[in-house]
Amino acid sequence: MDPKFLLIIQDSIDIYRKYGIKSVSMEDLCKELKISKKTIYKYIKNKDELLAHIFIHFLNAEFENRLEQIKKLEGNAIDFILQITEHYFFENNAITTAMVNDIYMHYPLIFKQFNALGIQRKQEIIEYNIEQGQREGMYKNDIQKTIISLIFSNFDIFKKIPEQSDFTENDVFKEIIRIYIYSVATPKGITYYEKSVSRR
Repeated sequence: MDPKFLLIIQDSIDIYRKYGIKSVSMEDLCKELKISKKTIYKYIKNKDELLAHIFIHFLNAEFENRLEQIKKLEGNAIDFILQITEHYFFENNAITTAMVNDIYMHYPLIFKQFNALGIQRKQEIIEYNIEQGQREGMYKNDIQKTIISLIFSNFDIFKKIPEQSDFTENDVFKEIIRIYIYSVATPKGITYYEKSVSRR
C-alpha cells in the first residue's frame, strides 16, 4: 500500500473514532487531515470506498500481523487465547462500538463483508487454538472443533449493552473466553487457566 494512503487511512480512523463515521463528510475529513480533495481522491472514489479499505482490508491486515506475532510467543494454547483477549481490548483500539454501529446502520454492504470476515477469522483462530491445545494435552480430544468454532465465532460482542448494565464489553468477552475454556479444556487445562487468570 502507498505510504501516503496508509497514513490517510490511519489518520481517518482517528477522526472517525473521535467524531463518528456518519457525521464526518469527505470535506470534513479533508479539513481534519489538512489535505485537498484532489489528494484523497487520487486513492479512492468516495467515502464508501475509504470505509471498505478501512474495515475490510486495513483492519484485517493489522489483525493478521498481530496474530502472527502472538503465534510466535512462547506459551501454550491457553496463553494464546488470553493473548488474543488482551490484544482485542487493550491493544487493538482502532475501532469503537460506535463506529461499528455506524457501519451497521448506514453502510450495510460494508458491514456485511466486515462481519463475515470477522466470523471467518474467529473460526480459523479457534480451530488453530483447539488443535494446539489438543497436542499439548490442554484440551479434550473428543470435541468437534468445527462445531465449537462455529458456536464461538458467532458471538457478537459489539451488540449494544443496556445502559443500565454494571458490566462492559470487556466483561462479556472475558466471560465468553471462560465458557470456551471450560467447554474444551481438560482438568490440566482448566487448572492452568485458573492460575493464569488469577495472576493477571
